[in-house]
Amino acid sequence: MHPDFWGFLEKYGYRYEGDHTRALLPCEAMEIIKRIPIETKRKLAGKGYFPQDGYVLKYLPVPPNCLSVPEVSDGVSVMSSVRK
Repeated sequence: MHPDFWGFLEKYGYRYEGDHTRALLPCEAMEIIKRIPIETKRKLAGKGYFPQDGYVLKYLPVPPNCLSVPEVSDGVSVMSSVRK
């Protein structure tokens, strides 16, 4: 990455100390998308780009434990539906 890769964030009020960079938090990405002016969104749409906040993952979906089935229990496959 070039040194000024995250430089655009300063105009949105995000300032990071030091020379290190980091990925945006979901709430930061959402805030940037929300602050895009309507006119800019129209211009982007004209070029085929549609900023959509639905693609920003805010939560990591984790299935409940009841859906996790062990593959092997006491050396016998639990998931096997084939009868011998």
